[in-house]
Amino acid sequence: MTKNLLKYREDPPVSVYGVAPDEVPCFAIESDPGDVLIFNQLVAHSSFGGSSGRRMFTMNFTNRPETPDYEAYHRRIYEGHLKLKREQGNEDTVYWPGFLEGGGPRRQSAVRQLLDWGFQ
Repeated sequence: MTKNLLKYREDPPVSVYGVAPDEVPCFAIESDPGDVLIFNQLVAHSSFGGSSGRRMFTMNFTNRPETPDYEAYHRRIYEGHLKLKREQGNEDTVYWPGFLEGGGPRRQSAVRQLLDWGFQ
């Protein structure tokens, strides 16, 4: 169901599923600028009715993949981010170079896997 919505990311119709926006079954989490929301990324989630100029900063935390299946899962996530960036006409990169190059040894250890996989 979520993949069906991704094609409408930039120009969503009023009713993707044949119901009005206020009729979509959901739980609304109201927030104010500066609020932090923490949830499992596997939960279907979305923003609706926000202004086009709003900003969002996302941070994902996970453990280092230790099995081939878990590594493949992580690669699919990053490949999806890169595909989305390309579709939006952004640079052919997911991460700002300063993020990948800086931050000291601890961050370098965390991003080394991404660089080894070819995600710049």
